[in-house]
Amino acid sequence: MAAQSPSWLAVQAIAPGTEIRVASARVVRGTLQSVTEDSLLLRTSAGQEMFARPQVKRVSIREKGHRGRNTLIGLGVGAGVGLVFGALGDANCGPNCTMPKNFGKEALPPVFGGVGALVGLIIPSGGWQVVYRQ
Repeated sequence: MAAQSPSWLAVQAIAPGTEIRVASARVVRGTLQSVTEDSLLLRTSAGQEMFARPQVKRVSIREKGHRGRNTLIGLGVGAGVGLVFGALGDANCGPNCTMPKNFGKEALPPVFGGVGALVGLIIPSGGWQVVYRQ
């Protein structure tokens, strides 16, 4: 029976069903099934895989993503940039301008805001947090 290390206790504290990544001879990603003092059981796309504790070099858990927050930030930044460009465009529109008054300030914030929201949505967020390192 292997001696318990504080970091292996952290692995044992991970709730079953959590998405984890195990680095041994290769890196394997899957859902934690169970952890004992001597091993951990992982469900992967290939089935179940058991890892003896001495084989495990590193265990990482999936961090929560922030796509909603990033989308709102992108929306706000994009709308603000659109408002600035719209105001500049409206200010440079002379007496012979064919566009309606305040067209830039009304049209550009939604367009730029939509682009910003899309960028915030597609930028990857979250990541992996190492909870055990041999």
